[in-house]
Amino acid sequence: MSPRILFALAILHLTVVSVSAQVLGPFPWQMQPFCNVVTLTLTGTATGFTLDGVDDQCGATSKASATGTASFNASGNVTLSFTVVAAPDGRASHVSAVVSPATGSGTWTDGAGNAGTFAFFGATPNLPTRERVEGPFLTGNGIDDDISLSATDTTLRSVGFTVLTPGRIMAQASGYFSFNSTAAVHETGRCSITTGTAVDFSAAILGSDGGTTLTGATDAFSAVRLFTVNPGPFTARLVCNQTAGSVRVHDANLVLLFIPR
Repeated sequence: MSPRILFALAILHLTVVSVSAQVLGPFPWQMQPFCNVVTLTLTGTATGFTLDGVDDQCGATSKASATGTASFNASGNVTLSFTVVAAPDGRASHVSAVVSPATGSGTWTDGAGNAGTFAFFGATPNLPTRERVEGPFLTGNGIDDDISLSATDTTLRSVGFTVLTPGRIMAQASGYFSFNSTAAVHETGRCSITTGTAVDFSAAILGSDGGTTLTGATDAFSAVRLFTVNPGPFTARLVCNQTAGSVRVHDANLVLLFIPR
């Protein structure tokens, strides 16, 4: 008996016999256009059907666990909703697949915005590994430096990455201004955390010498800005300029904290 006929009969059996502990499978699906093969067993319970199995992580030594539930739709199709916990890093991703009992195949999507064909007994070689949802993480840069400002907007720090799932990014910048002019001028340094390349005055960070002429006067700064993001490239920048005099920025840091929605 072919695997597709076996799967169709198994699904038919589960839809008409609601008996606990009915076990069917395991059944493999390749999550095309990626190489991952997830193998699931369906088990009847008093309240529905559970899924248990593994993601082979494209033939890796360590397999990822996959657990979830199956639900039967009015259309006759079956929705498989499961969570894959990768090994060994423990990162989780959520997958929803809709399959036809007639063929065993269907479509799938995940929380990272990936999607494709849920290929029953699929085994297409040389496909890439599926990207997983990135959980909370920090990234940033900074150094013990000394950067001269001018009237022209200058990017002091730039941090970017590819967002895999909708979420929020908290950007934090820090450092300090120094005012070095000996002339009787009011020196002001201006910075902002922005996704552009110009100082954003709706979220400006200001440092001032207060009108003094003391060489070496300093003013520390620290600021936070929150961004709502969707999947795709994201770059935050610390951009600065000055009004007059000789303003410098020291120890500039920019750190991003990403939190999935």
